[in-house]
Amino acid sequence: MQLNIGIFAEYYPNTFKPYIDWQILEFMKQGHKVTIYAHSAWDKIIDQEVIQYNLHKKVIRYPSTLKTLPKILHSLRPSKIPWYFHVAKIIQTKMDDLSLKKKIIAAFRGFVLSPYHDVCLINNLATASYFTFIKDLLPNSCVAVYYHGAPLPGVHKEYMRERERIFAVADIIFTPTNYSAKNLLELGCPKEKIIVVPVGLNLAKFNPPKARIYKKDDVMRILSVGRLSPEKGFLYAIEAINIVIKKGFNNLSYTIIGQGPQERELREKIKSLGLTEKISVVGAKSNTEVIKYLAQSDVFLLPSYPMKVAPKIKALLSKRLKQ
Repeated sequence: MQLNIGIFAEYYPNTFKPYIDWQILEFMKQGHKVTIYAHSAWDKIIDQEVIQYNLHKKVIRYPSTLKTLPKILHSLRPSKIPWYFHVAKIIQTKMDDLSLKKKIIAAFRGFVLSPYHDVCLINNLATASYFTFIKDLLPNSCVAVYYHGAPLPGVHKEYMRERERIFAVADIIFTPTNYSAKNLLELGCPKEKIIVVPVGLNLAKFNPPKARIYKKDDVMRILSVGRLSPEKGFLYAIEAINIVIKKGFNNLSYTIIGQGPQERELREKIKSLGLTEKISVVGAKSNTEVIKYLAQSDVFLLPSYPMKVAPKIKALLSKRLKQ
């Protein structure tokens, strides 16, 4: 049976969320009709498959603020006027606690939607907070929300105040780990709505060379990939590399792929340690480029850690530096 599926995200295309690409492509391969909604693209980096299937040109933009309303006016059609009246009525009657400004934005978000989705797959709570009216608007649609994990440390998230509404409208909330499922319960999500589904990967894309040569030119190439923010542990990875080099293991290079709020701090740390010849931060890369980097590396280093153990890691590294 062919389904009409709406895929919702904050940003699309988004090179940091390859699983959204794979969701879309898999649904399309199964013969389902897919519509993509996002308020903007993450950056100018677009993965090869997104270009191949023209996914970046099929995105319907919804407004994130009043200032962005003019950008979506061109997508409104006279033939959908009855739908616009229906949306306005729903927003007025079901979202009466919102300010006039938020009602206007919500109405225009509803205007751009198709009224025919069998499934609405909403990626993350932030996106879901934009569409807490969706069950009233599409009562026969199954609403599935993907929860990746807790909010980023130090970042205020308005959507956390909307979580009760989100949990109410969602038929299913799926999340990748038992830990994030526990976090959902702590946030007040009903247990019966939570399903643990690990993040899927297209393993066919990851084919290591059969005749792989490790430590080419006698240099160990280490690679990390991720958002450049504290919980990813890159600062501690840099300090650990420094310890290894001080102990005499000098034939190595460390490459960090990614972008984020900690980029400047990481670059300054590398410079202060005198490791600019050994460690490089190369910025964001497409998924195709990341796979090439992986094929050329000897070690993949994943230094992520729970924020609550940060003091222990810092103390351990300090102790090792003194040895």
